[in-house]
Amino acid sequence: MSDAIDRVKSSLSQTDKIQILQELQTEIYSSTRLQLLRSLINGNIPKSVLQKLEEQGSFQPTSNALF
Repeated sequence: MSDAIDRVKSSLSQTDKIQILQELQTEIYSSTRLQLLRSLINGNIPKSVLQKLEEQGSFQPTSNALF
């Protein structure tokens, strides 16, 4: 992963690279938790509500990272 960051932004400091990797890991963790939440509520709420939440991107993590 660090190699990919180097290819895109070779001028990043080591601190910047660590921050980016931490943000990516947070996004992966958030995605896992959101999918768990989706699976827990699936079948417990009307399908139309679940569909609306999916359409709004409610089960997709947002990223604050700017590349």
